[in-house]
Amino acid sequence: MSALTIRWYPILAAVCSDVFPFFRTILKQLSSVSIIALTTSK
Repeated sequence: MSALTIRWYPILAAVCSDVFPFFRTILKQLSSVSIIALTTSK
């Protein structure tokens, strides 16, 4: 189990390093859109 985890870790690290900035930009856009929606609805 641990050997398999160690073997997959670099792949998981590469995928995470590729995916996390993508999700971060999406979250930033969603938060800015929700803030704009909240300010315009008031």
